[in-house]
Amino acid sequence: MRSGWLIPQVALELSQAPERFQADHGALFEQFRARIEQKSGGGPRPDEPLFGDYATLRLEGADEREEMMWCRWVLQQLEQALASRRHDRQSREEEPFHILPEKGIPL
Repeated sequence: MRSGWLIPQVALELSQAPERFQADHGALFEQFRARIEQKSGGGPRPDEPLFGDYATLRLEGADEREEMMWCRWVLQQLEQALASRRHDRQSREEEPFHILPEKGIPL
């Protein structure tokens, strides 16, 4: 069985979708948080009804940013692996083909 880590191009393409989702999701949390801050004049006090929502949005926003950083790190690792794999393939294609003259055996 082959792991997705062994197939960098496929893994790279699949991993880009969650990053786009995370970006959209994070932007939505930021919009909600900004609306609450606007309504409450900067951020609700703990005794205000929106405080729980605001606190949750701040936590979710932090989680989203952390997940986004992780997604970007994974993408970077996959892109580097893919580039390395392409470089290795090109290097093999550029290697000259030699034959041992005395035996006619390819090297």
